[in-house]
Amino acid sequence: MLTTTPAVLCTGDASGSWAWAGARLSADGRIAATQRFPDLPWDERHKRVGAEEGAWLAAQWEPPSPGDRLEVRFATGPGADRVRTALLVRAHAPGEAAVRELAAARLLRAADTNDALPPHVGSGVIESEAELRTWLDYPSRIGGFVELRKHLSVGRIARGGTSLRAAVCHGFFAYGAAWDAWWRRFAALPFRAVLCVGFDAYDAANPTLQGYLQSRTLELEDLAVARQSSPLNPNPVPAEPAARLAAPGYRRALTYRGRCFLVRIALVSEQPVPPMLLESLARTISVEGAVAPVHIAAEEMQLALLDHRALGATWLPVSYQRHLHPFRIDAVDQVLHSLADVPEASAVLSLPIHWPGMPPVFDAIGSELRADE
Repeated sequence: MLTTTPAVLCTGDASGSWAWAGARLSADGRIAATQRFPDLPWDERHKRVGAEEGAWLAAQWEPPSPGDRLEVRFATGPGADRVRTALLVRAHAPGEAAVRELAAARLLRAADTNDALPPHVGSGVIESEAELRTWLDYPSRIGGFVELRKHLSVGRIARGGTSLRAAVCHGFFAYGAAWDAWWRRFAALPFRAVLCVGFDAYDAANPTLQGYLQSRTLELEDLAVARQSSPLNPNPVPAEPAARLAAPGYRRALTYRGRCFLVRIALVSEQPVPPMLLESLARTISVEGAVAPVHIAAEEMQLALLDHRALGATWLPVSYQRHLHPFRIDAVDQVLHSLADVPEASAVLSLPIHWPGMPPVFDAIGSELRADE
């Protein structure tokens, strides 16, 4: 049970008070933690560990509250022999005393090694405000900023008799390649970098969302089928290719019920990350073509950096939509661009682990992150 009081950073504005707190995560190297499935095949071990991490993520869901956020960050640097990991939370409340208590309580609940985290993960709260600021600001010099987003494309609808002029095709997150090889490439980067995987709670049972998805799905599925225009016209109206591509994504989104997350994945670095590493990450968090690297546009870089340092997730229209001109993405499709239920959100999360017989890649003692590393 964690009993140490975490450092909490606070600020305020007209909307109330904001607070940030964090805990270091580490790969528990004890035999009891790493060799719990010695009689199972390798793929099955990964599946069991993934299920434990998914259960941990599901337990962090609370009714959505504007400003609240959970993020796991993985940091590396030149000469680093291990990837360091931190769990960060942001909370929002009317007053400073209330928000401090809220942030600390949520952090301690999420980072409790006895009752919350999977057995292969160790934790220790960040007690120093200086280290907490380092995690929020790491790396201090930015030369590369890329997000991994669900694939997004738009196709024109030509058929008459519908108000739809375009159909939006959404990708999805899914378990792809095993994380192990990617972590080793990440750890070998010769410059400072941090992978940020953030989650905002979202209630997909929202009647407005469900009504929109239902009507849009049915309309697209109708457009995806060839129709006879009238009994007097023997020439059928052809199916709309754009609708055929887009309809499965909306049908899939209809399965999102209740507890979901808005997911944001960012790779922030001192120098541009090699394209192969980005492509490998995309294949790790989904199947081929379902997730794409999005380089942040220069005119939105300052806003993206503010989000990075404050655990924000602002919609960046230039970065996300620049290849979709002249179409504009509406509010619901903006939500779908990052929305995931718990199983899908779990696919983008890999907590620190040490596999027996393999060289360690994660920090095993929860050592402090310093800005000059």
